[in-house]
Amino acid sequence: MGFIDKSVSFSIVFLINCILSVRSDNCQPLIDLITNNKLYMLNASEIVAFFPIDFKFVTTDYGGVTCSSGNCTTSNEVMYKNRRIVSLSNTDLAISDKELSEAIYNSLASNTQLNDVISVFPNRFVVKSRTEKNTFLVYSTVFGLNIDILNPGCDRTKFQYRSKIAKIKGLVCKVHFLSGVRYGLDCGDILLFLNAINDDSALDHETKCEP
Repeated sequence: MGFIDKSVSFSIVFLINCILSVRSDNCQPLIDLITNNKLYMLNASEIVAFFPIDFKFVTTDYGGVTCSSGNCTTSNEVMYKNRRIVSLSNTDLAISDKELSEAIYNSLASNTQLNDVISVFPNRFVVKSRTEKNTFLVYSTVFGLNIDILNPGCDRTKFQYRSKIAKIKGLVCKVHFLSGVRYGLDCGDILLFLNAINDDSALDHETKCEP
């Protein structure tokens, strides 16, 4: 992707689109994108950007699960328009799993809000545990990929588990080329639910067998 020098006309058009397309309280991250990241003119048909607003790390309650094979799978999820779903591809935003994953990676790689982040990779990021000293947690940022939930060795296929989730609230925007210096802008508030994973890319979870 290539960029050309700052364009005042495009900035004005982009800002007008922002005001017309998204709520006013969501415009500031887009203005920051224009002024700080120099994203003015694109040599691409579209780009997806994610702007994180709030981070929260939680451990879920124990829950039961039944799998005929003895093992189960889960995946990263996203809350959009009060629906918790596994993909934005079939929504009005039409953002593919790959586009969303790459947007999350790009935002985390340049983010300065989260001091606990140690490393960011295209498919995961590493943070310091806030509850266990000298412990690190790895969270997946990939959508459209199943994450294994391994059976702890229960006699039956039914067991209980709890997992660690990174909940990241933010604004996702899709900028697409129309003509000349005109760009369309589609944005939406989302809440990411990213799973912690282990060295084998399976779910990092605690389990217990049901009585």
